[in-house]
Amino acid sequence: MYDRILFPTDGSDGATRVLDHVLDIASAHGATVHLLNVADTTRDSLVRIRGEVVDVLEQEGEDVLEDVTERAGARGVETVSTVVQGEPYRTIVEYADEYDIDLIVMPTHGRSGLERLLLGSTTERVVRRAEVPVLTVRPDADGPLRYPYRGGGRPDRRQRGGQRGALGGRRRGHRGGSRPVRAVGHHLPVARH
Repeated sequence: MYDRILFPTDGSDGATRVLDHVLDIASAHGATVHLLNVADTTRDSLVRIRGEVVDVLEQEGEDVLEDVTERAGARGVETVSTVVQGEPYRTIVEYADEYDIDLIVMPTHGRSGLERLLLGSTTERVVRRAEVPVLTVRPDADGPLRYPYRGGGRPDRRQRGGQRGALGGRRRGHRGGSRPVRAVGHHLPVARH
């Protein structure tokens, strides 16, 4: 079902907590996980070290992906790691299109408070613009996330108060004037063990 899963990560606590769930999905489907870090070009990140110009955000991104790649390797999950510059939501959507990604998995939030209010949510923008399904996962839930999900997409009594993810995206091949195919208000329950 999923051969290529995109996991954009900024190294935040939320993304780190969601990683094991991404690896569970990849293991279950024998999928390759594309690890993507976007060095946000809307922020100034160049510094000079010993006369050499270094992009701090790209270096941080490489460090983040190195750690994530090691965790995936320990689980036997194949990865492709990429650090690119750009506007995060736009770069994620373009990457998914270019590499024929089957599923994007993202935490529901990384920023908080005023910064999120002013800048908006990268995850929300990806859900609205992606041509492929986007699984959003709340990283702040109690207990571990489990895949596969129980209950055929509907929570049972034990799961109703638990962690849920939402799918969104657009249909492949329906560009231009197509309307988003989003499961607004539809949540996939996450099993707790």
